[in-house]
Amino acid sequence: MKFSPIALILYLSLPLYSLKAEFLPVYGVDLQPFAAASDRLIEALQFAGSPIDPGDATAINE
Repeated sequence: MKFSPIALILYLSLPLYSLKAEFLPVYGVDLQPFAAASDRLIEALQFAGSPIDPGDATAINE
């Protein structure tokens, strides 16, 4: 009995097609990495005693 390559590929891919992706909930991940890095930079500058101008901080947070 001879199988066509397409039939073989379809047959072998059936188990993969039937798998259902299940995602676990993720907590504590920054949704906006750039914004989070900016916030950390502002906090670090304040901690170091060299805070940025409040107007600049407001513009960054917008």
